[in-house]
Amino acid sequence: MGYAHPTKNMPDNIHYLKLEGNYGFTKWLEAGAFVYGGGYKTSYSMYDDNEMLLVDTVTNHYFAYGLSSNVHILPLFLNPSFCIVDLYITPKIGLSSNTYGNSPLKPDYFANTTKFYYSIGAGIGVNINKYVGIFVEYSYFRKNGNNVNRWFGGVNVRF
Repeated sequence: MGYAHPTKNMPDNIHYLKLEGNYGFTKWLEAGAFVYGGGYKTSYSMYDDNEMLLVDTVTNHYFAYGLSSNVHILPLFLNPSFCIVDLYITPKIGLSSNTYGNSPLKPDYFANTTKFYYSIGAGIGVNINKYVGIFVEYSYFRKNGNNVNRWFGGVNVRF
C-alpha cells in the first residue's frame, strides 16, 4: 500500500492512494495487479454578460488499474535468504479513468475518459523483517498527454 503527496511536478494536485498485490514467481520476479487513484479540485472562471467574474470549483477523480510487475535487482547478483535492502524496477500497464465534476461554467468542456496506461519506475525498499518493509518508489507515466513524474512511499506486507 502506498501514498503520493502532491509536489511541484504534479500540476493536477492529486493525493494518490495505491494498492498493489504481487505473486513471487522467482526470487527476482513478481507479477500481479494494481489500482490507485485520488481526487482533485479544478476551478473554472469566466465573465458573464455584466462583466462579473464567476468562479466554480468541481471535484474530479482519477484512477489507474492493471497489471504490475517487480524485477528485483539484488537477487540477480546475490543469493542471500533474506535481503534487508531491496532495489527493483516496476513496469505497469493497464487503463486510467478520469471522472470530471460537472460545472455550469463549462458543461461540455470535459468528457469522462478511459485510456491506455503505462508506467515505468524504480524503487528501494528496506525490509524490517521477513514480512514487513517500507519503500520509496519513483514512476514516470503519461496522463492526458502529459509526462508525469510521481514519488510513492508506503508499506510492504508479505504473506
